[in-house]
Amino acid sequence: MIISSNESSPSGLVWDGDNYSCAYDALFTILYEIWSTDTKTWKIRFKEINQHHLKSLSACFKKYMNGQANCEYSEPSIDDSLEFVLHEKDDSQKSTSQWLGSLEHKTHERCPQCLSALMQPISFKTIPSVLVFEINSRNIKVSKTLKFEQEGETVVLDVRGLIYHGDFQFTSHIIGTDGIVWYHDGVTAGSSCEIEGDFDKFSSKKLLKCKRKQLILVVYVRV
Repeated sequence: MIISSNESSPSGLVWDGDNYSCAYDALFTILYEIWSTDTKTWKIRFKEINQHHLKSLSACFKKYMNGQANCEYSEPSIDDSLEFVLHEKDDSQKSTSQWLGSLEHKTHERCPQCLSALMQPISFKTIPSVLVFEINSRNIKVSKTLKFEQEGETVVLDVRGLIYHGDFQFTSHIIGTDGIVWYHDGVTAGSSCEIEGDFDKFSSKKLLKCKRKQLILVVYVRV
């Protein structure tokens, strides 16, 4: 359930102890904050990303914003098929920006000398509106922006959310368009979000941990 604690704070999801909802709470709190900054634009972008899951979530967000209902959901209705997540296979990447630039996949062709499968670089045909990195490494640098070149112009994606896990619980950092960082824990604080400071003052090392929990997801959003 989404409940706004005050006008300046992001609206946080309250933990559902029957369904252990904290993983969904962390992600959906970030997505709601993103969607609410420009509802018209993000309604279209959510639909373009995923016709079923994010389209349904956008409709839920709209009802809540209009005061028609609390935003309640059930886990089976919106599963892991959000289609914008990059999974880290090893800990060799130095930064999320480098990781994005080194995406590749094996081909059916082989090197004539060593017989190893040849690799094909992966690129985006269209620049994503949302891109999520699953973090496994404890040494990776979280790039605060990602840059794409499109028709001679630079398109930027900014970090707008980070999700942490530890002690069987998920929490999140939400970064507003003004660069203010908010901390949300639906288990201990309910709908309230606690202000943490200016995102520009957070080092990459500091972003890797939050209150004894480890960073597991970074959410980038097209500016």
